[in-house]
Amino acid sequence: MLSALVLGMAVMMGTDTVLWYDEPASKWVEALPIGNGRIGGMVFGGIEQERIALNEDTLWSGEPTDWNNAAAKAVLPELRRALFAGEWEKVDGLSMKMQGPYTQSYLPFGDLTFDFEGASEVSEYRRSLDLMRGVAETSFKVGDRVVKRRVIASLADPVMVIEIEGAGDFVARLSSKVRSRVAVVDGRLVLSGQAPIQADPNYLGGDDAKAIRYAEGRGTKFAGVLDVAVDKGSVSGGDGVLRVRGADRVV
Repeated sequence: MLSALVLGMAVMMGTDTVLWYDEPASKWVEALPIGNGRIGGMVFGGIEQERIALNEDTLWSGEPTDWNNAAAKAVLPELRRALFAGEWEKVDGLSMKMQGPYTQSYLPFGDLTFDFEGASEVSEYRRSLDLMRGVAETSFKVGDRVVKRRVIASLADPVMVIEIEGAGDFVARLSSKVRSRVAVVDGRLVLSGQAPIQADPNYLGGDDAKAIRYAEGRGTKFAGVLDVAVDKGSVSGGDGVLRVRGADRVV
Protein backbone atom coordinates (compact mmCIF):
# COMPACT_ATOMS: atom_id res chain seq x y z
CA MET A 1 0.00 0.00 0.00
CA LEU A 2 3.00 2.37 0.14
CA SER A 3 2.43 3.56 -3.41
CA ALA A 4 -1.16 4.43 -2.55
CA LEU A 5 -0.24 6.51 0.48
CA VAL A 6 1.15 9.30 -1.68
CA LEU A 7 -2.40 9.96 -2.89
CA GLY A 8 -3.88 10.80 0.49
CA MET A 9 -3.52 10.78 4.24
CA ALA A 10 -4.06 8.65 7.29
CA VAL A 11 -6.22 10.47 9.84
CA MET A 12 -6.16 9.34 13.46
CA MET A 13 -8.74 10.67 15.89
CA GLY A 14 -8.77 8.86 19.20
CA THR A 15 -9.32 5.18 18.43
CA ASP A 16 -10.58 5.84 14.86
CA THR A 17 -8.24 5.31 11.92
CA VAL A 18 -9.34 6.32 8.45
CA LEU A 19 -7.28 6.16 5.26
CA TRP A 20 -8.52 8.55 2.59
CA TYR A 21 -7.54 9.60 -0.92
CA ASP A 22 -8.65 12.23 -3.40
CA GLU A 23 -8.56 10.12 -6.56
CA PRO A 24 -9.40 6.54 -7.63
CA ALA A 25 -6.85 3.73 -7.52
CA SER A 26 -5.03 3.25 -10.82
CA LYS A 27 -3.66 -0.23 -9.97
CA TRP A 28 -4.31 -3.14 -7.63
CA VAL A 29 -1.86 -2.12 -4.90
CA GLU A 30 -3.60 1.27 -4.57
CA ALA A 31 -7.08 -0.21 -4.07
CA LEU A 32 -8.56 -0.43 -0.56
CA PRO A 33 -8.86 -3.93 0.96
CA ILE A 34 -11.92 -5.31 2.73
CA GLY A 35 -12.44 -8.89 3.92
CA ASN A 36 -13.83 -11.20 6.58
CA GLY A 37 -11.11 -13.88 6.68
CA ARG A 38 -12.70 -15.95 3.91
CA ILE A 39 -13.80 -13.58 1.16
CA GLY A 40 -12.03 -10.35 0.29
CA GLY A 41 -12.02 -7.53 -2.19
CA MET A 42 -9.83 -4.70 -3.40
CA VAL A 43 -12.01 -1.62 -3.96
CA PHE A 44 -10.72 0.74 -6.65
CA GLY A 45 -13.16 3.61 -6.16
CA GLY A 46 -13.62 4.38 -9.85
CA ILE A 47 -16.03 7.02 -11.11
CA GLU A 48 -17.43 5.84 -14.44
CA GLN A 49 -16.44 2.26 -13.62
CA GLU A 50 -16.06 0.73 -10.20
CA ARG A 51 -13.97 -2.43 -9.90
CA ILE A 52 -13.80 -4.77 -6.91
CA ALA A 53 -11.16 -7.49 -7.34
CA LEU A 54 -12.43 -10.59 -5.52
CA ASN A 55 -10.68 -13.40 -3.64
CA GLU A 56 -11.88 -16.48 -1.73
CA ASP A 57 -9.51 -18.38 0.55
CA THR A 58 -10.14 -21.91 -0.78
CA LEU A 59 -9.73 -21.16 -4.49
CA TRP A 60 -6.46 -22.82 -5.48
CA SER A 61 -5.19 -24.70 -8.49
CA GLY A 62 -4.33 -28.39 -8.15
CA GLU A 63 -6.08 -31.55 -7.05
CA PRO A 64 -5.52 -34.31 -4.45
CA THR A 65 -1.97 -35.58 -5.01
CA ASP A 66 0.71 -37.52 -3.17
CA TRP A 67 3.18 -34.76 -2.30
CA ASN A 68 5.59 -37.04 -0.42
CA ASN A 69 9.25 -36.89 -1.50
CA ALA A 70 10.32 -40.54 -1.42
CA ALA A 71 14.00 -39.61 -1.80
CA ALA A 72 14.09 -37.45 1.34
CA LYS A 73 14.79 -40.33 3.75
CA ALA A 74 17.97 -41.37 1.93
CA VAL A 75 19.32 -37.80 2.04
CA LEU A 76 18.75 -37.31 5.78
CA PRO A 77 21.87 -39.13 7.17
CA GLU A 78 24.26 -37.14 4.95
CA LEU A 79 22.42 -33.91 5.76
CA ARG A 80 22.88 -34.58 9.49
CA ARG A 81 26.59 -35.33 9.01
CA ALA A 82 27.12 -32.12 7.04
CA LEU A 83 25.18 -30.13 9.63
CA PHE A 84 27.30 -31.28 12.57
CA ALA A 85 30.44 -30.78 10.49
CA GLY A 86 29.49 -27.18 9.77
CA GLU A 87 29.45 -27.69 5.99
CA TRP A 88 26.77 -25.08 5.45
CA GLU A 89 26.86 -24.91 1.66
CA LYS A 90 26.39 -28.67 1.50
CA VAL A 91 23.58 -28.49 4.06
CA ASP A 92 21.78 -26.00 1.83
CA GLY A 93 22.02 -28.22 -1.24
CA LEU A 94 20.99 -31.39 0.59
CA SER A 95 18.01 -29.75 2.27
CA MET A 96 16.67 -28.78 -1.15
CA LYS A 97 16.76 -32.44 -2.14
CA MET A 98 14.46 -33.22 0.80
CA GLN A 99 11.82 -30.72 -0.20
CA GLY A 100 8.65 -31.76 -1.95
CA PRO A 101 7.34 -30.06 -5.10
CA TYR A 102 6.24 -26.41 -4.98
CA THR A 103 2.72 -25.75 -3.80
CA GLN A 104 -0.07 -24.95 -6.19
CA SER A 105 -1.22 -21.38 -6.85
CA TYR A 106 -3.72 -19.21 -5.01
CA LEU A 107 -6.07 -17.95 -7.70
CA PRO A 108 -7.88 -14.64 -8.20
CA PHE A 109 -11.61 -15.31 -7.98
CA GLY A 110 -12.52 -12.55 -10.41
CA ASP A 111 -13.78 -8.99 -10.74
CA LEU A 112 -17.09 -7.36 -9.93
CA THR A 113 -17.48 -4.23 -12.05
CA PHE A 114 -20.12 -1.52 -12.30
CA ASP A 115 -20.32 0.68 -15.40
CA PHE A 116 -22.14 3.92 -14.53
CA GLU A 117 -23.85 6.28 -16.95
CA GLY A 118 -23.50 10.07 -16.79
CA ALA A 119 -20.68 10.19 -14.23
CA SER A 120 -17.90 11.70 -16.32
CA GLU A 121 -17.59 15.09 -14.58
CA VAL A 122 -17.51 15.02 -10.78
CA SER A 123 -16.50 17.16 -7.81
CA GLU A 124 -15.71 16.60 -4.11
CA TYR A 125 -14.26 13.15 -4.78
CA ARG A 126 -13.10 11.09 -1.81
CA ARG A 127 -12.45 7.41 -1.20
CA SER A 128 -11.66 6.05 2.23
CA LEU A 129 -11.17 2.96 4.36
CA ASP A 130 -12.30 2.99 7.98
CA LEU A 131 -9.93 0.51 9.60
CA MET A 132 -11.98 0.26 12.79
CA ARG A 133 -15.31 -0.42 11.07
CA GLY A 134 -14.00 -2.27 8.00
CA VAL A 135 -15.92 -0.03 5.59
CA ALA A 136 -14.56 1.16 2.24
CA GLU A 137 -16.41 4.22 0.97
CA THR A 138 -16.31 6.25 -2.24
CA SER A 139 -18.22 9.53 -2.51
CA PHE A 140 -18.47 12.37 -5.01
CA LYS A 141 -20.96 14.74 -6.62
CA VAL A 142 -22.23 14.61 -10.19
CA GLY A 143 -23.78 18.04 -10.62
CA ASP A 144 -26.15 18.30 -7.67
CA ARG A 145 -26.44 14.53 -7.24
CA VAL A 146 -24.45 12.98 -4.40
CA VAL A 147 -23.10 9.46 -5.03
CA LYS A 148 -21.95 7.27 -2.16
CA ARG A 149 -20.75 3.68 -2.35
CA ARG A 150 -19.98 1.59 0.73
CA VAL A 151 -18.43 -1.89 0.74
CA ILE A 152 -18.12 -4.29 3.68
CA ALA A 153 -17.36 -7.99 4.05
CA SER A 154 -19.58 -9.33 6.81
CA LEU A 155 -18.15 -11.94 9.17
CA ALA A 156 -21.54 -12.74 10.73
CA ASP A 157 -23.31 -13.19 7.39
CA PRO A 158 -20.53 -14.49 5.11
CA VAL A 159 -21.21 -12.12 2.23
CA MET A 160 -19.80 -8.97 0.71
CA VAL A 161 -22.26 -6.08 0.73
CA ILE A 162 -22.14 -3.05 -1.58
CA GLU A 163 -24.52 -0.14 -0.91
CA ILE A 164 -24.84 2.55 -3.58
CA GLU A 165 -26.73 5.80 -2.94
CA GLY A 166 -27.50 8.11 -5.85
CA ALA A 167 -26.82 5.15 -8.12
CA GLY A 168 -28.66 6.24 -11.26
CA ASP A 169 -28.27 3.84 -14.20
CA PHE A 170 -25.52 1.23 -14.36
CA VAL A 171 -24.57 -2.25 -15.56
CA ALA A 172 -23.12 -4.88 -13.19
CA ARG A 173 -20.76 -7.62 -14.43
CA LEU A 174 -18.85 -10.57 -13.02
CA SER A 175 -15.73 -11.87 -14.76
CA SER A 176 -12.75 -14.08 -13.99
CA LYS A 177 -9.37 -14.95 -15.49
CA VAL A 178 -9.99 -18.53 -14.34
CA ARG A 179 -12.00 -20.64 -16.80
CA SER A 180 -15.64 -19.80 -16.08
CA ARG A 181 -19.01 -18.74 -17.45
CA VAL A 182 -21.52 -16.08 -16.42
CA ALA A 183 -25.29 -16.37 -16.56
CA VAL A 184 -28.39 -14.68 -15.19
CA VAL A 185 -30.31 -17.18 -13.03
CA ASP A 186 -33.56 -16.23 -11.28
CA GLY A 187 -32.67 -12.55 -11.51
CA ARG A 188 -29.21 -13.06 -10.04
CA LEU A 189 -25.84 -12.89 -11.75
CA VAL A 190 -23.95 -16.18 -11.35
CA LEU A 191 -20.30 -16.78 -12.20
CA SER A 192 -19.29 -20.47 -12.10
CA GLY A 193 -16.07 -22.13 -13.09
CA GLN A 194 -13.43 -24.76 -12.50
CA ALA A 195 -9.83 -24.14 -11.44
CA PRO A 196 -6.84 -25.58 -13.33
CA ILE A 197 -5.26 -28.80 -12.09
CA GLN A 198 -1.78 -27.29 -12.55
CA ALA A 199 -0.49 -23.70 -12.35
CA ASP A 200 3.30 -23.44 -12.51
CA PRO A 201 4.90 -20.56 -10.58
CA ASN A 202 6.11 -17.78 -12.86
CA TYR A 203 9.68 -18.00 -11.57
CA LEU A 204 10.09 -21.25 -13.52
CA GLY A 205 10.06 -19.14 -16.68
CA GLY A 206 8.12 -21.67 -18.73
CA ASP A 207 5.77 -21.26 -21.66
CA ASP A 208 2.67 -19.40 -20.42
CA ALA A 209 0.44 -21.51 -22.63
CA LYS A 210 1.67 -24.67 -20.89
CA ALA A 211 2.07 -23.26 -17.38
CA ILE A 212 -1.67 -23.40 -16.65
CA ARG A 213 -3.38 -26.70 -17.40
CA TYR A 214 -7.04 -27.66 -17.16
CA ALA A 215 -8.61 -31.11 -17.24
CA GLU A 216 -12.29 -31.82 -17.79
CA GLY A 217 -14.05 -32.80 -14.55
CA ARG A 218 -10.95 -32.18 -12.39
CA GLY A 219 -9.91 -29.18 -10.31
CA THR A 220 -11.80 -27.10 -7.76
CA LYS A 221 -15.26 -25.96 -8.80
CA PHE A 222 -16.34 -22.50 -7.66
CA ALA A 223 -19.24 -20.08 -7.99
CA GLY A 224 -20.13 -16.53 -7.02
CA VAL A 225 -23.57 -14.94 -6.95
CA LEU A 226 -24.52 -11.26 -7.21
CA ASP A 227 -27.99 -10.40 -5.92
CA VAL A 228 -29.36 -6.86 -6.35
CA ALA A 229 -32.10 -5.06 -4.42
CA VAL A 230 -33.21 -1.52 -5.37
CA ASP A 231 -35.20 1.32 -3.84
CA LYS A 232 -37.38 2.52 -6.71
CA GLY A 233 -35.96 1.88 -10.15
CA SER A 234 -35.71 -1.53 -11.78
CA VAL A 235 -33.32 -4.45 -12.29
CA SER A 236 -33.21 -6.57 -15.42
CA GLY A 237 -30.86 -9.30 -16.58
CA GLY A 238 -29.62 -10.55 -19.92
CA ASP A 239 -26.49 -11.26 -21.94
CA GLY A 240 -24.58 -12.13 -18.76
CA VAL A 241 -25.12 -8.76 -17.02
CA LEU A 242 -27.57 -7.04 -14.68
CA ARG A 243 -28.91 -3.60 -15.63
CA VAL A 244 -30.17 -1.15 -13.03
CA ARG A 245 -32.28 1.80 -14.11
CA GLY A 246 -33.49 4.85 -12.17
CA ALA A 247 -32.51 3.60 -8.72
CA ASP A 248 -32.00 5.93 -5.75
CA ARG A 249 -30.37 3.26 -3.60
CA VAL A 250 -29.01 -0.16 -4.52
CA VAL A 251 -27.75 -3.01 -2.29
